[in-house]
Amino acid sequence: FPCCILQSLLQLLAVAAQKGEMYDRIVIETSGVSEPKAIRRQFFDLMIGGHPIFDFCDLQNMVTVVDSGNFLPLYETSQELFEKPELIEGDDMMIDVATRQVVDLLTDQVETADYVLLNKKDKVGGETMAKLTSIVKAMNPTAEVIECEHGKVDLKVVLGNDRETWIAHGDDEDDFRMALNAVKKESAASCEDPECTDPSHAHSHAHSHSADCKDEDCKDESHDHAHSHSAECKDEDCTDASHT
Repeated sequence: FPCCILQSLLQLLAVAAQKGEMYDRIVIETSGVSEPKAIRRQFFDLMIGGHPIFDFCDLQNMVTVVDSGNFLPLYETSQELFEKPELIEGDDMMIDVATRQVVDLLTDQVETADYVLLNKKDKVGGETMAKLTSIVKAMNPTAEVIECEHGKVDLKVVLGNDRETWIAHGDDEDDFRMALNAVKKESAASCEDPECTDPSHAHSHAHSHSADCKDEDCKDESHDHAHSHSAECKDEDCTDASHT
């Protein structure tokens, strides 16, 4: 990877410099069995090493395209890559990792993405798409999941700059922290535990006191005070209709 991609980037930037027109974006399309975490790590190492290419560009964001019709069967298999030759056919770079399980590669690709495109949505039913979406969001709660057909999406979305954090700018530890924070945020929004004392949770528990509040001097408007005085009222001039 480092040699071919880096060489191609250098060539593109050299041509752009000669023309005096720099690229707004350079899109790198990898193979379907590439390892995005390894690619990101190599970019990071080159940047830390002070490679001059990063004076002109950086790794902005990462997009994973999911084959909606085939993802779930592959995700649920225990097979290794060498048992699925159609996945690595023609990709000599994958020979060294051919013993890796297919599900591990799929997980890697989904987890290391700012945007996950669920392609070929027209090829699957609503129930399958719902299950797939749920799995993908659980694997990568920080990614924006977009359903599409024929890979058609708004480029302003997947190539935009509206996100606060980018998977492409992090590392494996950042991935874990971002996922953990996303889970905590979701948990806080749906917390219904009346005993919970976590101040980060948004508690909107509805307590009903209509049956147990018997304080005649209580001024809490949220309480439903329906006190019965029929047995204790002895005022002969009382005009309260609720008294008998």
